[in-house]
Amino acid sequence: MKTYTVSKILFTGFILLAACIAQAADEKDLIAILKSDASVSAKCTACQQLRIYGSAKSIPVLAALLTEENLSHAARYALEGMPYPEAGKALRSALDRTTGLNKAGVIDSLGWRRDIATVPLIVPLLSDTNVTLAATTASALGKISSDDAVAALIAARDNSNPEVQTAILDALLLCAEKYLSSGKKDEAVSLYRDLFQSKVPGSIRLAAWRGWMLSDSKQRRIHIPKALSGSDAHMRFAAIKIIRELKDRQLIDTCLQKWNSLPAPAQLAVLEVHLHFGSEALQTIRTASQSSHLEVRVAAWRALGDLSDASLIPAVVQAAAHGESIERDAAQEALIRMRGPKVRPALLNYLNKAKSSEKAELLRALGQRGDAAAIPILLENAKVDEDIVKLAALDSLRILASQDEIPALVDLIFVVEPTQAHQVSKTLSAVARRHSADKECTENILSKLDRARNNEQIVALLMTLGGLGNDLALPVLRRSLNDKSSDIQYAAIKALSAWPNSAAAEDLIKVARSSSNQTHRVLALRGYIDLVDASELSSRQKLEHYQIAMELADGNSEQKKVLSVLAKLSTLEAFRMAMSKLDEPSLKNEAAQAACVIAEKIYTTKSRQIKVDLEKIAEANVGESITKQAIEILQNINKVKYYIMDWEVSGPYMQEGKNYNALFDIPFEPEINDGKGAKWRKMPTGTDASQPFYLDILKALNGGEQRVAYLRTKLQWPAEGQVKLWIGSDDGNKVWVNGKLVHANNVARAFTPDQDSATVTLKKGENIIMMKITQNNMPWGASLSIEGSK
Repeated sequence: MKTYTVSKILFTGFILLAACIAQAADEKDLIAILKSDASVSAKCTACQQLRIYGSAKSIPVLAALLTEENLSHAARYALEGMPYPEAGKALRSALDRTTGLNKAGVIDSLGWRRDIATVPLIVPLLSDTNVTLAATTASALGKISSDDAVAALIAARDNSNPEVQTAILDALLLCAEKYLSSGKKDEAVSLYRDLFQSKVPGSIRLAAWRGWMLSDSKQRRIHIPKALSGSDAHMRFAAIKIIRELKDRQLIDTCLQKWNSLPAPAQLAVLEVHLHFGSEALQTIRTASQSSHLEVRVAAWRALGDLSDASLIPAVVQAAAHGESIERDAAQEALIRMRGPKVRPALLNYLNKAKSSEKAELLRALGQRGDAAAIPILLENAKVDEDIVKLAALDSLRILASQDEIPALVDLIFVVEPTQAHQVSKTLSAVARRHSADKECTENILSKLDRARNNEQIVALLMTLGGLGNDLALPVLRRSLNDKSSDIQYAAIKALSAWPNSAAAEDLIKVARSSSNQTHRVLALRGYIDLVDASELSSRQKLEHYQIAMELADGNSEQKKVLSVLAKLSTLEAFRMAMSKLDEPSLKNEAAQAACVIAEKIYTTKSRQIKVDLEKIAEANVGESITKQAIEILQNINKVKYYIMDWEVSGPYMQEGKNYNALFDIPFEPEINDGKGAKWRKMPTGTDASQPFYLDILKALNGGEQRVAYLRTKLQWPAEGQVKLWIGSDDGNKVWVNGKLVHANNVARAFTPDQDSATVTLKKGENIIMMKITQNNMPWGASLSIEGSK
């Protein structure tokens, strides 16, 4: 073990010795470069390396370069970073041998080295007529920050040149900062205070005041509150920033004593910082909640959500009920978020004595807090006469009530004022849907239906049954269609119109056909249309129902409603139904709009059948936007006419280790032996409504990268002749016409139509066109159009 340890030490020492030898060899080479006729660039590089590897041996060579204009900066850079006293001596000795910018650079380097011996040599330069030299001297003295440097800067503070004076004042601020960082707090405070109390520019004075406050805890508790309430906006802003930075408890306490004199931003800062100390900030929250500044009260309510204080419940509730909009929102959120053992009892206690508007806020908060134990209280308050309280209770019951409360909610319909029964109905439907208890709720209502004492209660129950949509209620609703009360008939129609499937469609259409009440006929027809629109029926079945509705529609409103839902279909028959109303003046805009919407979805496959009708819309006196839409579809139809849309696809093909670029020239099955070994399938088209001619290979082949695919089409041409093919592709493409390669472009690019072109000869009859499309990364697709007479 000892032998191993000794060997390890010897080996490590050998490595270090080798590194030192290598470094010495490097330094020797670098010094040789500096002494040679090498270029300025090579010598500058050598100086950079010597800053890292150089020893005291390189200092004389570097010192000799300090007077050379092109190399002085590089030599100073090297000397500046060397940890040898000889480097500082070399720079100091250069002061008498340099002038102008070179001399300023030497002074700057000495400053960065914090070379105290430099101070007496450069102090006289503070009054030099060369502004750059004087300003650089001031900056260097600031970096050195010795007592002599500070004294010299103070003595020169009134320099008449503004640029030099600014440099001196900045340097003094730096000296104070360095005093502070080195533990000389008293000296730092004295210098900051002296600068603040002197006749210096405002920015320097403010910076000095900030430094003074940060370094003198006793004085900041005197001056910061004064600054917060003073008229100097810049100093006030600085004071607020200091409060946030320091989080000084004693300073916070001092500011709280001056609270009423503080402007809103200062109060916000004090509150914000005090919150960092946890529950001890509760008193500040109480104080802030009574501030005359709206934004401070808002901040207090927001803070209360995290640091709960049950004693503030009355104040929060009053703000939630009566405050301005932003304060109301913050207070309402506080009521929801406040936690702690005393909060709930305080909420319930205040509930007993709160005014109606305040009680409503408390009831809503109980729901938002998820307080299921408050359900009995909510049920009781849902029975009171004040609408604002009742609605708040019902809102919370909608959130909290379980399936077990459904019977109690049904019973509410029988005890509230008749005009308020519908409000209970909405809550009941929401609770049943939330718990998927439609059947149970329907059964409960049906069992109590004969308890209804007036039409309002029956209407509420029927409307609830409609919202539940359970088939158990259909017989009751159907019977109600024939009730002697018009209100009950109306409710039955509304309930059936809300049915979740088409089971009620025949009932509604029967009313629309036979009712003697015009209002009921219209209501039933509208409900029928909505029911069919929302149903699971096929497009063909929906169309049949819409045709029935159109025949029964007496007024334009119902016919327009049919046209609006008709536009959701995507069939030629729906398009033709819309077009059948184009010649009716009161319906032509709606008919044209519906026809255009449908045409957008079908023109790639039905262009021949709809083109004439679209031309009719474009020439009709309809809205400008509709005319424009029809013209755009016609233009797309014409574009589609020249793009080949009928393709087969084969692929994908790939080889391990080959990217798209290499795959471009590798033949796969479609290129070999006339493609007899390739498998082809129908290529989907029209998947992109904005570019129906785009062949989306990525979608057709379920993605992938670094692969190729082939597209093939059989094109019938009337006579032999030349045409131009226009090819768009993402990425590269090859094109064959009747087995002959006519175009190739191995690229990686995004798709746009008609990027490449090739002039080819098509023969009369069948022509086979094949494209090979490479894929680098997403997307992946192509298009091909023909320019020529067909």
